[in-house]
Amino acid sequence: VVESWPVLDLGVTPELDEITWNLTVSGLVKTVKTFNWEEFLELPQTTDLSDFHCVTTWSRLNNNWEGV
Repeated sequence: VVESWPVLDLGVTPELDEITWNLTVSGLVKTVKTFNWEEFLELPQTTDLSDFHCVTTWSRLNNNWEGV
């Protein structure tokens, strides 16, 4: 069990262009929907308290998650 989040990356942080960014929800859905950045930020928010168990064998307990 770790107390803080391990940082595992390839040393490259992608840039985010809020003007051209979009998210498309497709697949096993009734209707395909695409959100631009502003529409995405307007979606209802939710919170969750749960544990995270990583495939690389570490865990972090009692995490507060926020998102859509």
